[in-house]
Amino acid sequence: MLQKYMHPGQKDVGKVLACFAESVHSYVPETELQPILKHIVEHFVNDRCTEFAMTMGLNVLRELFVKNPLLFDHDVLSYLCGYYEYKNRNVSAAAKSLINAVRDTHPEMLEKKYRGRSEKEAEAKPEVLCDRIDGAELLGEDGDIPIFYDRILTDEDFRRIRLLKKKKEILEARKAMMGESDGEEEEE
Repeated sequence: MLQKYMHPGQKDVGKVLACFAESVHSYVPETELQPILKHIVEHFVNDRCTEFAMTMGLNVLRELFVKNPLLFDHDVLSYLCGYYEYKNRNVSAAAKSLINAVRDTHPEMLEKKYRGRSEKEAEAKPEVLCDRIDGAELLGEDGDIPIFYDRILTDEDFRRIRLLKKKKEILEARKAMMGESDGEEEEE
């Protein structure tokens, strides 16, 4: 019955859609809402409609999903998420907000490319924060405060750090070689 008042060209259709979105809750039977959902998708979210009507339709569908996510199946959601890359900015923003709403509550309903990074993937790559610069102590310390706390290091300082680290590695390698050769001479 409500569908006859929901057409993109109808007067005050925005108010009708807003009232409908406000009235939906989890106790409304899905059999009552499915025809209206289908009607909104067919008449408001398609390429023949104006961008304004598409934006209204996507925003109403987002509110419907937030209030009753079991209404939507995978096919409808994949169709609606396809407007993510639509040429009009308002339509694509409305599609992105729908994707974010689905991603927050039921990410398994989305296609893989719309899911984003899962919490497991985000935890697998933690950020590494350093409290010092590796090799900065090689620059030499004149006072009690290390040089990297005293001033901002320049590119020349970083070049010197790399050079000093290489020299240190070479010296350690020579010492290791000398230690091995001394050990061999003692055995003979």
